[in-house]
Amino acid sequence: MQSHADDLRHTFATYALMNGADLISIRDILGHSDIRMTARYAHSSEELKRRAVESLAEMMKQKQKDEQIFTNYSHIEPDQKDSLLSH
Repeated sequence: MQSHADDLRHTFATYALMNGADLISIRDILGHSDIRMTARYAHSSEELKRRAVESLAEMMKQKQKDEQIFTNYSHIEPDQKDSLLSH
């Protein structure tokens, strides 16, 4: 049978995860020696999974944009790049 304290720990871990805390930090706060115990407390919701995928997709889009900018300016001398980017 689960106690009220366990319910609170479970709720804390779930909300912490939902608000961006990583499992390692949650494990340390809860005092677990094994990350598997923390994973039992912190249920990953469909919303969290969706946010994680969206975040990764955004990082990949930004990386592609950055690479395109670098490619577009690769033929320009470094001192010329500064003057172009400042306008």
